[in-house]
Amino acid sequence: MYQVKITDLGRNNVTVTEDMEVVNFNNLLSMVLPHLVSSDIHFVVNYGVGYVHAGFRSVGKIEVTPI
Repeated sequence: MYQVKITDLGRNNVTVTEDMEVVNFNNLLSMVLPHLVSSDIHFVVNYGVGYVHAGFRSVGKIEVTPI
């Protein structure tokens, strides 16, 4: 089980936290879609920290913590 926290997300710099069994693209996408307008969304996560990218811009920070 993992806790995923995404901070500084989108224009309003919202924070979203969710507990999930598996951290994958679809789960991360479901967390960010309500807060982003872009259709070109990518995630980069290394060793529990990373970024949300929309096009060439960074639009959020990701922290993954095992619980």
